[in-house]
Amino acid sequence: MQIQLTEKGKREADELFPQHLENEVRMLSALSREESDELARLLRKLLESHGDTSLM
Repeated sequence: MQIQLTEKGKREADELFPQHLENEVRMLSALSREESDELARLLRKLLESHGDTSLM
């Protein structure tokens, strides 16, 4: 099934995306580079275990 945002939804997503990124940066700033790399590796492993191969 494929879904698509409405024009209003696209505008709202565009407005909120910078805030979302700022929040991610804030949350991840507590991690060292090594911890950040390990988190990325573990998240990739979870995605792959559920069949997502888009990051390969």
